[in-house]
Amino acid sequence: MGVAMSGGAGNGQRKRRERANLRGVTKLPGNKITAADVYRPGAGSPSFVVIDVRAPVEVGRGALPGSVNIPILENDERHRVGIAFKESGQEAAVALGYRLTAKALSSRVAAWREVASGQPAAVSCWRGGMRSSLAQEFLAEPTVPVVSGGYKALRAHLVSGLESSLQRRRSLVLSGMTGTGKTDLLESLAGSPKLLALDLEGLARHRGSAFGARGEQPAQQTFENELAARVLLSPSPTLLLEDESRRVGSVELPEPLFRRIARGPQLVLETTWRERVERIHCQYIVEPAERLGPERALAELTGATHRLRRRLGSELVDRLVAVLDGTMSGGQWRESQALEPFIGPLLNEYYDPLYRRAVEKMQRPVLARGTREELAAWIAREP
Repeated sequence: MGVAMSGGAGNGQRKRRERANLRGVTKLPGNKITAADVYRPGAGSPSFVVIDVRAPVEVGRGALPGSVNIPILENDERHRVGIAFKESGQEAAVALGYRLTAKALSSRVAAWREVASGQPAAVSCWRGGMRSSLAQEFLAEPTVPVVSGGYKALRAHLVSGLESSLQRRRSLVLSGMTGTGKTDLLESLAGSPKLLALDLEGLARHRGSAFGARGEQPAQQTFENELAARVLLSPSPTLLLEDESRRVGSVELPEPLFRRIARGPQLVLETTWRERVERIHCQYIVEPAERLGPERALAELTGATHRLRRRLGSELVDRLVAVLDGTMSGGQWRESQALEPFIGPLLNEYYDPLYRRAVEKMQRPVLARGTREELAAWIAREP
């Protein structure tokens, strides 16, 4: 099955080829590049945008940073082609794939070309095999290579690169009680050339606690890929990590990174009780109520509170649920003082004891402690 192609290697193609050559890509037979060409240590960002031609169901299990998913086969098409391959062999499967994509192929090729226009791009599928080769053939763009080994090679490169990148860096751990504003400090340091402030909770889309849900979390592989790419690509000599447990909601920190957190020297963020209450009120009450509506937010907060029954005891949990129900149903959820009878015991009886036990258990050295401004000044003074 053919696809009409237009034009030769014009000025735009020549410029893209020149840019790719300047990046020092590894030339492989058959117009291929390696995973290391895509994610180069210290490059700041991926050197190629990856046109990921895997089916959405595959990408759902593991997406790549710096990629665009434009599948050569949609989920149902891939499923049918897979059955044909098992029952009748490769030739029959390929023939079926051509028939299934006949009407949509031209639009998919156009979408690939749009991504590849004006920037270095490469094609990837699961293992850099038939789907990548077909996409490259349909594109007919000599400056768009296939990633050798596909997603499997790209992921393996990121996973192995995370540990080696960590070994080359100094790591600091930002610690402090819940509600002190650790994420706010990390965000204020984003873009600093001196350090990579890694917001693990932001990448996980979860605050790492019973009340930490922030929408749907990424798949484990997607989380690991993004995290590893951030570390590998950063040119910064120092890594600043928020103090986290091994699990952040439904995802788990890679072992090399968790070891750094468990052993790293600390910067301890401190603030007033009032500021902690206000911050928890905003993050745990106001934001969910505005995003989901007060009624649904109340249901989720109540469910999270009930899950603490073993830790806090039935009497306290019932009292906290009553405060929630009265304030949320009564329209007082925007008033932090009305919610303090809920937030205060939550901090005193749940979060703060957990924090103190973790500090005693890990016994990590403390390099500095203070307010957000004091810690930012300390970081600025460090060589």
